[in-house]
Amino acid sequence: MENSELIKRNMYTIGQTVKKLRRQKKWSQEYLSFMSGLDRTYIGGLERGERNATIGTLTTISKALNITLFQLVEEASKYESGNH
Repeated sequence: MENSELIKRNMYTIGQTVKKLRRQKKWSQEYLSFMSGLDRTYIGGLERGERNATIGTLTTISKALNITLFQLVEEASKYESGNH
């Protein structure tokens, strides 16, 4: 797999993981936006795999979701392996 394909796949996986965790809390994108201080359109783009978030942004989102960055990555790895 080419590097660009791998990046796109990882962006999508992280986005779907954020979406799953947000929905588990029964939060809207707008509420996650409020809790994280990020724009709602950014959250939407991230969840669709259109945004390549930095470690800092993922840490901010993780903190808003009351989990660690490492827990977010662990959840994403479960999604990637089909255990979601």
